Amino acid sequence: MHSLATQKWIKKFVLILVKCLINLRKMCLGIPGQIIEITDIVNKLAMVNISGVKREVNIACIVDAEHPVESCVGDWVLVHVGFAMNRLDEEEATETLKLLQEVAAVMN
Repeated sequence: MHSLATQKWIKKFVLILVKCLINLRKMCLGIPGQIIEITDIVNKLAMVNISGVKREVNIACIVDAEHPVESCVGDWVLVHVGFAMNRLDEEEATETLKLLQEVAAVMN
């Protein structure tokens, strides 16, 4: 357990960081999720599980000849405004979700 002074510093740092991210117009927030099902091969749509919430997203940005739509089930992706922007490894996805949960806890 961190000391009270360290906890206050961490909380202040996280709040400042969040405010900076909100103010950066060029910055986008992507949330990691795991593709659990392909829902439309032609339109490149898939169901993604994001922390227990299932959403249909467009996966056109992450597919190509070497990684076709059919091979995406199980992939971890970074989702932003309904699009899977890129693939992540499971460790990076888990770490990012943990950080986002910590930020949410501080904000509450």
